[in-house]
Amino acid sequence: KHGVPLDADYVFDVRVLPNPYYVRELRPLTGRDAPVAAYLDAQPEAREMLAQIQAFVQRWLFFAEAEHVVGLYYGKR
Repeated sequence: KHGVPLDADYVFDVRVLPNPYYVRELRPLTGRDAPVAAYLDAQPEAREMLAQIQAFVQRWLFFAEAEHVVGLYYGKR
């Protein structure tokens, strides 16, 4: 919606995941609300994607310098 954050080192597009926006009770909430997090946690695809992103980060980000802050972003458009 607002483009890629300028300080992003990695951006993960999660548009393939089930969207809580289409659940009537969750529509007015944001991703910071517990019911939305619980909804996503109950989706096998979301858990699998999170595990794969965590594995990628753990495996490959050791190349980043210790003092470098790495910006990780994920979201839907």
